[in-house]
Amino acid sequence: GIVASAFANQRAQRAAILEAEINEALSDGVISEDEAKKIEKLRKELNLSPEHSKSLVDILTDKKK
Repeated sequence: GIVASAFANQRAQRAAILEAEINEALSDGVISEDEAKKIEKLRKELNLSPEHSKSLVDILTDKKK
């Protein structure tokens, strides 16, 4: 219902924030150590899984090729 929908929307928003940060880090084609730390910190703040973060990095890296 409404609560599940709100939860899904919040999760999608958090994922979009992390995706934007990863895209920014990949703008030069490489994620530096500092950028990786920033992504990891943001991932934890947004309460997203390490697997989610890794999947986003993998997908976005492939898009840059």
